[in-house]
Amino acid sequence: MPLENERIIGRYFEPELAAAMAKDQKAAARRNVVGLLDFDPFLDAQDWDVSAFDIAVSDAAPGTAKATVKFVNQGEAMTVVLDLGQVENDWRVYDIAWLHDGKTESLRKTFLH
Repeated sequence: MPLENERIIGRYFEPELAAAMAKDQKAAARRNVVGLLDFDPFLDAQDWDVSAFDIAVSDAAPGTAKATVKFVNQGEAMTVVLDLGQVENDWRVYDIAWLHDGKTESLRKTFLH
């Protein structure tokens, strides 16, 4: 994985999750396979054509926030929830959750079992 990709991941995700995601990408690249994340977690999809979206942000606790994103992707109504945390003076994604076959899945669950 190029160092630039690792920097990009670190720019958007909190350090523990970013490190786990970067580690997975490096391991997958060495084995020439797809890593644990084979879709866009912000959209819960591999392919997308988002026609409308709504974002509601609420404070969860000091230094944290929750963003509920409702959107239509390829004609299907979807909802993704982002947990955000403050890291120094910036906000980072702490987790992203979505429903898969009626069960809640998340990035933290995927990378930090």
